[in-house]
Amino acid sequence: MKSTWKADAVALGMIAAMLVLAAVSWNAAPDRIPVHWDWTGQPDRFGGRFEGLFGLPLAALGIYALLRVLPRLDPRRRNYEAFATSFAKIRMLVTGVFLGLQGMVLLWIRGERDLNGFLVAGAGLALAGLGNYLPKIKSNWFVGVRTPWTLDSDASWRQTHRLAGWLLSIGGALTFATALLWPSVGTSVLVGVLLATVGISVVYSYFAWKGDETRRAARPV
Repeated sequence: MKSTWKADAVALGMIAAMLVLAAVSWNAAPDRIPVHWDWTGQPDRFGGRFEGLFGLPLAALGIYALLRVLPRLDPRRRNYEAFATSFAKIRMLVTGVFLGLQGMVLLWIRGERDLNGFLVAGAGLALAGLGNYLPKIKSNWFVGVRTPWTLDSDASWRQTHRLAGWLLSIGGALTFATALLWPSVGTSVLVGVLLATVGISVVYSYFAWKGDETRRAARPV
């Protein structure tokens, strides 16, 4: 896959910023720091200072590296050329999610405990951003809505990702607005958006596959 290091500069910068923030927060951090949060924005598992401060930056670095390597293993690796810029932005978006989670940790260290709205609003923004890039993804084995029908039919892939993109964009915006205006139901809206998007996309991919005249015409008689 063609190198897109310039497009990845923001993602790499965010990872570097996370490492710096972890280092400068070391002395002010308690011995026990949240490393996992439940759907209400409350910590449900704690770890030591190193895990609490450096776990997320290192995880972000690992996921970023994985997203750089996986296309080289994909039998459809040539398709990545067609959406290299969008894929780089998805890597940036994923890194931004980790940066947001680290922001939650740092806020907790500074005494902020009501973080549910922050968590849900951030998730809404991430879903809306992903919805913007999803329709630009071409058929591959690692990224996107991968069902037996989208992988077997280019038409099903295109139509399903177009629909999923709209669902995530609208659902993400709705989640973000709900987190700001009605935080008590923000989590329910987020879960509903995720379940609806997955369910509708999977079912739709089958009907799009079934209606693909090109696929049926190519089938041996």
